[in-house]
Amino acid sequence: MNPINVDGVLLTFQPGWKVLKIDEAAWYRDGDAIGNQVKAMDVTAFGPSGHWWIEVKNCHGHEVANRPRLTPSDPKPTELTDTEKWIVERGWDQLVEVKRKKLFVVDEVVQKVAGTIASLAAAERAPLKELRATSVKPYAQGYMPGKQLTVVLLLTWSLPDFAVLASRLKTRMEQRLRAFDVTCFVVNETVSAPAQPWAAERIAPDSDPSA
Repeated sequence: MNPINVDGVLLTFQPGWKVLKIDEAAWYRDGDAIGNQVKAMDVTAFGPSGHWWIEVKNCHGHEVANRPRLTPSDPKPTELTDTEKWIVERGWDQLVEVKRKKLFVVDEVVQKVAGTIASLAAAERAPLKELRATSVKPYAQGYMPGKQLTVVLLLTWSLPDFAVLASRLKTRMEQRLRAFDVTCFVVNETVSAPAQPWAAERIAPDSDPSA
């Protein structure tokens, strides 16, 4: 199959794999589609080694700007606690709630795993006349009992602390996704997961730090 471009990262899958970018499927994006209700993982794929759901975050060149997104909410980031203190000092805490503009990346992955399940489950239940669901239905097997499902965060990160960062994020993903009975990995272009069925290549020199 042809390589697919996700946020400036090219994914080339091995032969025998079926791959879907959900947000490009008519079922997800068109008109009254379910994409108006939930967020989904960037890529779902299935083949000889089970089902893989992949979320791509291309931070290359914007590592510093993206670091707060890789910091968990508990304990709260310094920027958040400082803002809360400033609001309390002015007596605005009953009027204003401080929230992160961007979710902690693991919280985002959890949200997208749940959204992917909802999107695929809806496609599987769609009536035969709903043709937009046709190309999506085969991927719904990924969340069924007994199926091997691997959730991957592909993080392009050029700073030398990637190994420590990846280990910490992987642990958080495993904790947050325990109820889903999935295997979790955090990888980049050069660090792969065991039995990973694709190769990754960063083809865009930079990405939007708010992506």
